[in-house]
Amino acid sequence: VTSRYRGLYRSGKRVVFEYRIGDATIQDYAWESDGQFLRSVNINGELPASASLQLFRTAADVVDAKGKSGIRILQGGPDLTVALHDASGKSELRTIPHDKTTGIHLLPASEACVQIALIRGNEQQRQMALAQFAAMSPPDVEEMTTGGPARWAGKSVTTTGELGDANRAFAIDTLTIPYRDQNPFGTPFRLTGVDFFPDGRGVVTTLTGDVWLIEGLDATLSQLTWTRIAAGLNQPLGVLVQDGKILVAGRDQITRLHDLNGDGEMDFYECVTNQMQTVPGHNWVTCLHQDDYDNLYFRAPVEGIVKFDSVAESLEILGNGLRHSNGMAANRDGSIVFGTAQEGTWTPATAIFEVGGGSYHGWN
Repeated sequence: VTSRYRGLYRSGKRVVFEYRIGDATIQDYAWESDGQFLRSVNINGELPASASLQLFRTAADVVDAKGKSGIRILQGGPDLTVALHDASGKSELRTIPHDKTTGIHLLPASEACVQIALIRGNEQQRQMALAQFAAMSPPDVEEMTTGGPARWAGKSVTTTGELGDANRAFAIDTLTIPYRDQNPFGTPFRLTGVDFFPDGRGVVTTLTGDVWLIEGLDATLSQLTWTRIAAGLNQPLGVLVQDGKILVAGRDQITRLHDLNGDGEMDFYECVTNQMQTVPGHNWVTCLHQDDYDNLYFRAPVEGIVKFDSVAESLEILGNGLRHSNGMAANRDGSIVFGTAQEGTWTPATAIFEVGGGSYHGWN
């Protein structure tokens, strides 16, 4: 069974995850109500017959309990109830043993809207929560996936830039950053990536996961406006503007950002690819470049310098053995790719390598 994570929608404080299993698209929304964990799973399309979602594992004995009003119930020990409601009546809960634990799995039906509750407490508390669950209307997931309300409206920050000396060999202009004490979110501006739209606007990422838009990049730099447009990305160390969309290279994936309702803030964080291995420690996905065919080039901690084919949606390892490469470049047709390396074992200082064809460059 093929599956793929598609991304997440942000609507205010609510988050809806989207993924595919076979030919079905699933939108998955979880929330808390009165101390109980609730989850709504919407299936659009035809699921493979063997598809199941593991909800959680428990060391307690799990028994089938009698439900009411179309509610399917499993009892996991004395203080946990798992409840399922599917108006079609076709989705089921199933237990699967795993060593010393029992997995509780959801077997969802195609084209179904399934509600799940994990209810804890004493008998009276659980019965009260079950009654509330049975009377609950499904949340409007469609409303949460069409663009949520702006979260940071009116919180832009203005700074004044500094022009460089035009009489020097290099005139270096300075964009004044609204550091932690100068922005309303207390964001520590450890900038990790920068790119520009064709109209001259800039976009930057921070190590803490923010994406900011910079406007006012004119000949005077007298009024730079900084606006946070996305947050919560996983240590992004690369950003790219491609066909009017912002792409971010995070530790976990390459993300394409979408503003679905035109309010200037990003609503859908699309996963372009997460095929590279994610490992702990001093290992990040860095850099982000493109060629004229929209193929992407970046450094992955395990694979090395890689190319993401935008048509085949596959990764190709171009070169390896570069220690924590944090600088690279690709020409317009992708035939020449350069990567840098930090000094390390068998790696010279300040080296720039041409990579390709699975080349190896000395660091292990």
